[in-house]
Amino acid sequence: CLSQGGSDAVEVREFDLATETFLPTANHPFNVRVAKTSVAFKDADTVLIGSDFGPGSLTTSGYPRQIKEWFRGQALADA
Repeated sequence: CLSQGGSDAVEVREFDLATETFLPTANHPFNVRVAKTSVAFKDADTVLIGSDFGPGSLTTSGYPRQIKEWFRGQALADA
């Protein structure tokens, strides 16, 4: 997760420790635009994610209200 200036909002980009690079788009990485997001890996191809999914998905303070299971290669909107 990358945070601009210590903000609660972060950009999530999947990083390969072996090559020390961010995964290219062809590998279907788990990347999320800047938002108040939480991510936890369930396994190599599945994450649990809380983020801004649209109306009603955030608390009044702007934090995720729901958690979704997101599979590699799946659009975040389809999680």
